[in-house]
Amino acid sequence: MNKQNPQQIKDWYEKQKNGQWKTLTDALSKDTKLHAQLNNFIKAIYQKFRQQKNLPKDFKPTIKFQGFFGFQDFEIPTKMGHCDSQLNWKTSNGQKVAGSELGSLSIVLSQKLLLSKLGMEELITDYQENARGVNWTSLPVSFKGLIGTIAHEIAHTYQFLVNEDGVKSQCESTGERDSEGKLKYPELAYEHTALTEEIQTMAVKLSEYQKFKNWWEGKESAENLLEEKQENEEKTETSEQVSETSVKVSWTSKPETEKLEQPSDQGQNWPDWVLPVGIVAGVVLVGGLLYWIFKKK
Repeated sequence: MNKQNPQQIKDWYEKQKNGQWKTLTDALSKDTKLHAQLNNFIKAIYQKFRQQKNLPKDFKPTIKFQGFFGFQDFEIPTKMGHCDSQLNWKTSNGQKVAGSELGSLSIVLSQKLLLSKLGMEELITDYQENARGVNWTSLPVSFKGLIGTIAHEIAHTYQFLVNEDGVKSQCESTGERDSEGKLKYPELAYEHTALTEEIQTMAVKLSEYQKFKNWWEGKESAENLLEEKQENEEKTETSEQVSETSVKVSWTSKPETEKLEQPSDQGQNWPDWVLPVGIVAGVVLVGGLLYWIFKKK
């Protein structure tokens, strides 16, 4: 609740009420550049966290942002994201074979989070004005909430990767509970909470974080960020091509250099007496030949 600025809250409510928030965010939810930015950012956090946790590099599953939940709400109104795991792996003597993981990990987000891209940090509900004043409730959908949701879902992906039991991942917010409302798998839920905090702390220190934040807040264009990424990829590809060409040149130029230098080296290494002896021998040979011709006549 933001009691410090009730006029702003009222303005947001007028724009969002009766499901209008869906219309406001519809275009953004289908924006391919926005999808690409989120996909790149989520992958950057996911890969960095895997490195931080020393997961083997040959873990094959990667992660993909699959878009927004669309015009439907999640079953739980406060649910902001969902992680889907379709993983399988080989086992030996009941143990998972490292590096044999196959399948996919994916994340979807609530379309409500796009309100912060439009400058609205809360989804206002139950707004009421009366003689006593104004009352409302709200659901936070700020950029901080977006980062928290991404961290929450990546924490699930980590649990999916490393836990081998039937139930691999749980969280305190939506974890399975018994008839008394107690968590059935409290260890997994508490582990998930700790992982989420660890990922959030790590994420804000990444170089990609500030760039993504600037773009989300409208301080930098998506085109610039996407072009920069493409340019870096092209530079890497060009560098690899140049490196490959250099190797080829080093293999082909060496024999040719030896062939060019060989005659020059041989001429320079003749002894000094070779030239005069050769001249005398030539004169004697020519003279003998002429003497034999004239004698025959």
